[in-house]
Amino acid sequence: MLVWNRIIATPFDIRVWSPIFVVMKTGLFLFVATICLGQFLPCLAAEPATQEVARDKESRKGVWIDVRTPEEYATGHLDGATNIPYDKIAERITALVPEKDTEIHLYCRSGRRSGLALQTLRDLGYTKVINEGAYEKLRKAQPSPARK
Repeated sequence: MLVWNRIIATPFDIRVWSPIFVVMKTGLFLFVATICLGQFLPCLAAEPATQEVARDKESRKGVWIDVRTPEEYATGHLDGATNIPYDKIAERITALVPEKDTEIHLYCRSGRRSGLALQTLRDLGYTKVINEGAYEKLRKAQPSPARK
């Protein structure tokens, strides 16, 4: 039994359950609002910087690194991209990019490995690292055809 202001309340008393119902109604409202916003405002969805690449990759400065395996890189990659597998990037990055404030663009098959490589580079002190996401989206957005 709960005591509120010297009044004894039982578990069957509405005063015990009303705060819980208020929280449940608020949570339900927030859930429905989130679903509605997701349906009507898809432009707010978080995606890697693919739209920026579509503007013109050539006009953007920096180093492009494909963090996929050498076998995946051999099947096709973006023009000008260097292959450094994500699990080897800590060992090989200083040979390619000695300055830690150089803009580095990373991509892989889906964006997961490039995300791991991004974290590794940030841990090493690189400040301008961008996860560009998936190769296929970048290939379609690239102004000139990707090399195959």
